[in-house]
Amino acid sequence: MLSLWSSGTAVGSGHISIHACTPSDADGVANLVELGELTVDHALSADLLVGVVDHRVVAVLAADGTLATDPFFPAAETCELLLLRARQLGRSLRRAEFGVVVARMLRSWYTRGWIG
Repeated sequence: MLSLWSSGTAVGSGHISIHACTPSDADGVANLVELGELTVDHALSADLLVGVVDHRVVAVLAADGTLATDPFFPAAETCELLLLRARQLGRSLRRAEFGVVVARMLRSWYTRGWIG
């Protein structure tokens, strides 16, 4: 697997890899489809970026800006790295960036005790 960008600063001591989707990522992408986080049309797209933590696909970014994450894994850092890589590749990300802004806002409210 060719990793275009990686960092060893994942949650805990995990390893994050951000790269174009490869056949070895198929099971992880299929898992996101099964969880209802990603549509089949997006999963079959040839232009997916995936975020992998310790060999587990936790986030997928489609070419149209659709961002899907594993709801059972804390993937905020991985999503931010996916967006950074997509920007480096010159992708339009309005849809994905809006989702990340909302997630940050909700996380902020939760840590302040405004929602529970």
